[in-house]
Order: sequence, then structure tokens, then C-alpha cells
Amino acid sequence: MPRPRHEPGVPVAQLAAQAHCVGVGFHCQACAHTRRVAWAALLPRLRALGLDPETTGVRDLWRHARRPCDQCGGLDFETRPAWRGLPGADGTAA
Repeated sequence: MPRPRHEPGVPVAQLAAQAHCVGVGFHCQACAHTRRVAWAALLPRLRALGLDPETTGVRDLWRHARRPCDQCGGLDFETRPAWRGLPGADGTAA
């Protein structure tokens, strides 16, 4: 089976500009725990690492995680946009 092509994801700056995107979720691949990191903490850290939010994709952020998972101590994460809950977005009535 061929390896999946690497896709860095949507640039961080585009997500940070979205009103309902509140940060990034670091999803632990070992135990499925998700830790959310707000833009206020994430963007200065990216700049300190010399990464440009305009060109860094959200799926590439896992490579820069320093803090292990709060539940299992693992360091293998998948990163995803963290969206604020929208009324009705989960299939329930608003």
C-alpha cells in the first residue's frame, strides 16, 4: 500500500482569522486525549521558533509539541483546528 502524501493543512494564519476557530487541538494518538491550545499562546510560540503562520500548516504543528500528553505522557499527536461550539452544529436543536 502506498504511503499517504503529506499535506500540511490549512495555514495557521488563515485559521486564526476565522471567528469560530479558537485555537488548535493536539489529539494524542496513544490515548485519544485532546488538549486545546489557544491562538494567544500558540502564535507567539510559532514566531519564537522562527515559523511563519502564513506558511505553516495546522497539520504540521504536532512536530513542535514539547509538552507530553496530560493523560498518558505520549508525544505523538495529530493537530486539528479547534472550533468554538456552534448552536446546532452537533446535530441538536439550537
